[in-house]
Amino acid sequence: MPRAKKGEITPLQVEARLMEIADRCMEAMPHRVWNKATRAWEEDGSWTFDAANAIRALMEIGKYLGVEDRKEAEGMTVRVLFEGGSEEYAR
Repeated sequence: MPRAKKGEITPLQVEARLMEIADRCMEAMPHRVWNKATRAWEEDGSWTFDAANAIRALMEIGKYLGVEDRKEAEGMTVRVLFEGGSEEYAR
């Protein structure tokens, strides 16, 4: 892979950022409702996540990887990089 010039964004940086966005969107967050009596936001016991943006980020990752449709993705091997630098392959 050619070395990027100073200030340029590399494909690996784009891939890493898209994965970070997808991961953040998939994090569960407590659902809050407004309590008129206490005049404060309170957790109602349910959890939610940002499904729309998680799907959008994953679709962009699919485009980056060249996945055109679901059937093509089924046979594809995906490389996952962890913070420690180790790799795991999923099928």
